[in-house]
Amino acid sequence: MPGGLFFELRLINVHLCWDSELVKNDINKRKEEFKLVTGEIYEYLSNHRYGDPDSAFMPSYTIVLGDYNLSAIICQAYESDSITHYVQTKQEDKTTISAKGYASDYDHFSYDVKRFAGIDVQIQRVDSVNKFMGGDFEQHMQKISDHVPIKFEFSLN
Repeated sequence: MPGGLFFELRLINVHLCWDSELVKNDINKRKEEFKLVTGEIYEYLSNHRYGDPDSAFMPSYTIVLGDYNLSAIICQAYESDSITHYVQTKQEDKTTISAKGYASDYDHFSYDVKRFAGIDVQIQRVDSVNKFMGGDFEQHMQKISDHVPIKFEFSLN
């Protein structure tokens, strides 16, 4: 569009705690980090506005994304505990891989569903194992990553 678009896209990329020596079996540390990122940090960044307060601010859309080291079920259980918390975690497909296949669903998107109301959102796992490595999970782990990408598409039409 001439003059640019009239919205801001804000991304919060996270990799929640995973230190095999310190928290391998301690999920509480990751839950606390998740609560901090999707609560206080998300709220501050998504509600911050730039410019003249007397003029109309452009809308902003904030998305948390990354490796949560938590399953979608654990994230969603926390979210359902809060009546006023509109940030929800999406993307439940397994994306972390082992040499034999998909191992866990640790990669997610979290966003304020109220702020995204009426916006068509499509979220999916990218099948990079088949696309780039002919289905060889071990090769993918060695040459690319132990995670496959996830994709968030939305339309502001």
